[in-house]
Amino acid sequence: MDDDLFSKACDEWDSGNLTVAFNLFLTAAKCDQHSSMLNLAVFYDQGYGTEKDAKKAFYWYRKAASKGDSAACSNIANNYRKAGNIRKAKFWLKKALTLQDDGDAALELAQLYLMIKRKDNYTKALVYLAKAIDSKFISDDSYEEACSLKNKLLRIIEDGN
Repeated sequence: MDDDLFSKACDEWDSGNLTVAFNLFLTAAKCDQHSSMLNLAVFYDQGYGTEKDAKKAFYWYRKAASKGDSAACSNIANNYRKAGNIRKAKFWLKKALTLQDDGDAALELAQLYLMIKRKDNYTKALVYLAKAIDSKFISDDSYEEACSLKNKLLRIIEDGN
């Protein structure tokens, strides 16, 4: 039943019926369907079919994350990153990486470490770039970016900068 609601909600979303999709995701999320929890959080986060509500978005991201949803962890991390809380962003990206070998999360972790130009951060970034490149769960764009960033970073290290 809950998976049927999720499928119907996705169909409505694809058709542009955002309010209907929102209500279906809400119903399914309240029935403990974790994919609906994630999408409901996105709807609250972006204001799709409802008013934007950061608190409700965070609540549903956390609920989905508690069910093992790595995308929810990444979205929580992105919100912390936007708010300037790098420590919490790293925590949630590491959780996403642990839950599903999330290559996109590994790339984002590498990028966070490179924000502060310290030699030990270069080493940490290389570790996460290697994880991103080796991951089965990484977008094509992120894979290319991780490879490019790794090559640039290796040149920086070789040059002693």
